[in-house]
Amino acid sequence: QSQPSYAEHPAKKLLDMGVRVTINTDNMVLSDIDLDKEFVEAVREKPTELSDQDRHHDLYNQLKELNYDSEENKSMRQSIAYLTKTRGLDRDIINKMIGENMIYQISDSYGPKVAFVGRKDNMYISSICQRSVSPKIKFKGDFKNCNYKVGWFYDPETKGEFGEKGNADKPLLVFEANIDMISYMSLLKECGVDYTKFAYLSCSSINHDVCVPETCKEYGYNTVRILFDNDYEGKENWGQNKAKEISSKLSKTGIDAKPIIPDIPSCK
Repeated sequence: QSQPSYAEHPAKKLLDMGVRVTINTDNMVLSDIDLDKEFVEAVREKPTELSDQDRHHDLYNQLKELNYDSEENKSMRQSIAYLTKTRGLDRDIINKMIGENMIYQISDSYGPKVAFVGRKDNMYISSICQRSVSPKIKFKGDFKNCNYKVGWFYDPETKGEFGEKGNADKPLLVFEANIDMISYMSLLKECGVDYTKFAYLSCSSINHDVCVPETCKEYGYNTVRILFDNDYEGKENWGQNKAKEISSKLSKTGIDAKPIIPDIPSCK
C-alpha cells in the first residue's frame, strides 16, 4: 500500500494535469482485490463536488482533447458560418463572445462543432455545451462535470476581465439554450433595442434550472424573465410549464419573476 487512502491517491491531480492514468491491480489472491473492486473504490472515493479550479482544469482538458487550439479550429471558420448564416445570429455579437472566450470551435472524428463556454465570474470555466455545425449531423450535448448551478451567464457590458460580475440592476433574461439566448440578443438588436441593457442566462436544459435561483442569489438580480421554448410535446408545453414553476418559486423570495413567450412583437 503506497498511499494512505484511495482519496489521497495522486491520480486525480495527475488527471487534472492532463496525464493519462490507468487503474490496475496485482496480488489478487493474497490481497483479495481485483480490478472491479478497484474501480468501485475509485468511484466511491471521488470528490462529491469539484473545486472551481479543478472543474476549470477538467473542462479545459476536455477542450484540448477536442483540438480547440488547432489552426483550423482557431480560425472558427465553420462555426462562424453556422452561427451567422445557418442560424442567422448577429455577426458582431458572435465576434464579441468569441473575443471573450465564450465560444470556441472544436472537432472530433465526426467533424467540427461549436462549443459554448460558461464561466464563473468571467474566470473559471464552469460549463461547456457543444453542437455540430454540420447539417448532416444532429448532435448536441454537454461536457462532463458541468456546474449547472452556474450555467452560462452573460452580461454584454462586462469586458471579459477576470473576476468581473454582472450588473444586478438589469433584468435577467433566462433561456433554455445558448442558441436561443444569442438569437434573442440578435432579435433585440435587429428591432433597435439595446440588447446590452439586459443580462442573460442559459440553462442548457429546462432540467438544469438550478442556475436561475443560484445566479439571482450570487449576483443579486431582482427582475427575472423566463423565456423558455413555447412548443408542445403531446398535450404538454414543458418549457412554459417549467417557466411558470421557476417564476412562482422566485416570486416567493421577493424577486419580480415572470415567464414570457419570446417573439418579435415582444422585443419591439
